This record gives sequence, C-alpha cells and structure tokens, in this order.
Amino acid sequence: MELQYKINAKIFLLALFGVIMVISSYFMFVYEPLLLLRKKVLTLSPGGIFFNMWSKPPVKIYLNLYLFSVTNQEKFINGEEKLTVKEIGPYCFQETLIHTNATFHPNGTVSFIPIRHLTFIKEKSVGDYKTDRVVTPNLPLVGISAMLRDSSMFTNLGLTMISNTANSKSFVNVTVNQYLFGYEDLLIKLGHTALPTWINFENFGLFDRIFAVDNSSNVITMTTDYTKKTPQNPLYKPEEVKRNYYIQEFNGSPGLRHWEYKDVEGNETNSANSRCNFIGGTFDGSLFPSDLTVNDEFRVYRRAFCRPLTIKALREVNVDGFEAIEFGLDDKFLSVPSKILKTLVIVKTVKIVYLTELQV
Repeated sequence: MELQYKINAKIFLLALFGVIMVISSYFMFVYEPLLLLRKKVLTLSPGGIFFNMWSKPPVKIYLNLYLFSVTNQEKFINGEEKLTVKEIGPYCFQETLIHTNATFHPNGTVSFIPIRHLTFIKEKSVGDYKTDRVVTPNLPLVGISAMLRDSSMFTNLGLTMISNTANSKSFVNVTVNQYLFGYEDLLIKLGHTALPTWINFENFGLFDRIFAVDNSSNVITMTTDYTKKTPQNPLYKPEEVKRNYYIQEFNGSPGLRHWEYKDVEGNETNSANSRCNFIGGTFDGSLFPSDLTVNDEFRVYRRAFCRPLTIKALREVNVDGFEAIEFGLDDKFLSVPSKILKTLVIVKTVKIVYLTELQV
C-alpha cells in the first residue's frame, strides 16, 4: 500500500510538472517574457538602470578633426598663385555627454539639459594640438565681409578701414588649440564692444563657438511613452509620433526660431513653418527606438547643427555576431533651396551602427 502511494505521488508530481511546463510554454509563446524583460529594463524611468546609462552614456564618441593649412598665402594674396593647402590631422577628441536636470512629466515626456565636454586624446592624434600650427583664413574677417557683400560701397569702405586699423590679416597663423578654442582678434573685440548683443564673445574659435551654442542651457523635451499624448502639429509624419525618444520641443518650441519658425494658433499661418525648420520627431543622437528596420529613416538634431539631418539605412551588417543595421547621412542632406541654405556644413564621414536600442 505504501509502495503504491509513493508511485501515485511520483506520477502526480510528474503530471503536475508537465502541466506547469505546458502552461509556461504557452505564456512564453504568447507574451515573450524576454521582450517584456527587455522593455522593463530599457524603459526610461527615474532611478532605473537604463536611466543611469542614459544620464551619462558609456559609449565612447571620438571626433577626428582634419584641418587644411594654407601653404602659399603671400603669393595668393599677391595674385601670383592659386591657393594651395596641406591636410593635417587627425586631432582626436573624445566627446562626453551628460544629461542633466531630468524632469519626468505625466504626459509621457521628459525634459532635460544636455552638456557636452571634449577631451584631447593624444595617442590617437597626429601631434600636439597645443603646439602644432595651422595657417588658415581669418574666419571673423571673412564672415563679416561675406555678410556685407551686398551692402553699399561706403559700408564696405568702412569695414576696410576698421580691419586695417585692427590690423586684421586675411590669413592667421595660430596653433590648432587657438583655432579650435579661441584666439584674440582685435576686429572681434571691436565688434563685441560696439555690438555686444550680436557679438557676445571676445575670442573666436570653431569648437568654442560650436560648444558655446551646444551647452547654452538648451532644454529638450523628449517623448518617453508616445501612447500617452500625441502632438497635433501637422508637420509631423505619421510614423514619427509612434516612436519613443523623439524630440517634441527644443527650448519650448517644436521649430527653429532662429530660422523664423513661430508657434501658430487656429487658422494662423507662417511661411517659415516648414519641415526644414521643424525639429519635432527628431532624435538627439543618444537614444533611438527599438523597432527600426532597414527600410526606415529618421532625423537627428543638436543645437550645433544648422538644421535637422536625415539619416537613412545603408545596409545590414554583422557586429560581433549580432545582426545590425548601418545608417548614414542621406546623400541629399544639403539639397535645400538656395534662399534657405545660408550656411554650409561639410561632413566627411558619419556612420551609425544600430543594435536594438543601442548604437556603437
């Protein structure tokens, strides 16, 4: 009797285990617990693992800078030769991104301020940026001259007199550090003194100006749960409002105010409110949605850019055994009407390899 009881107990336990396995298999097939776990871990919420990674992304971003140094500036100025240049570089800088002042809102958005810092990486560079020198056009003088090219003869004559007084040369011989992070120019100082609200800096440097704009307390409002509230702006594409992590507002506006975008109400219209000047639906480059395919495209934007840049899928690749999609700039990203293209940005290489929610 006792033996029979033990056999029945074993059969019952085996049957119970079998039922549990069948039920577990059903739930695993229907609900895909791995996807649920991934969604839970990779949801941007206060204090979570993903939030801590997003606050200070661990991905190393390197900027390889190549400069063109003029080799015959005197003969070019005298009209004896065409301009010749020599490429120097790369000078490598690591960009560190920190998301600060993150505030989560009930409508499924988060607002934050991105801060970026640069660190020089000597072992990846061709030389020392603090001692290497470059001969380059005097960009402040060239910029002011270009801005006043359609002005009257008297205005241009005044500029010539001021530049001569300031001893501003057409070319400057400066260190790479000065070229990137600022060198003194009397013309800039005079402009800062005369027009402090327009020229709000005394030294000029490429990175100095770019990162001064990028780090000027820009408040980004980004979607964390698109199902809670859908923006009604007609400039959105339908697929853009069905993704997480897209930008809704930049400094309180979905458009570029410095390109004359204006928030309108009712039947009010504004000709400058176009897709070109619209940043709603773009990404800041630190997060992307998890469901991108090889047929998708998206736009990225940061304050240092002139306008949003369109990124398209290039090909499917394999990275360390993981299937991935390589994205790059759209070939036509500079193809805009001449009346709109007031600045020119030259990008040598941009490549994003997309792995689920992460980019490398």
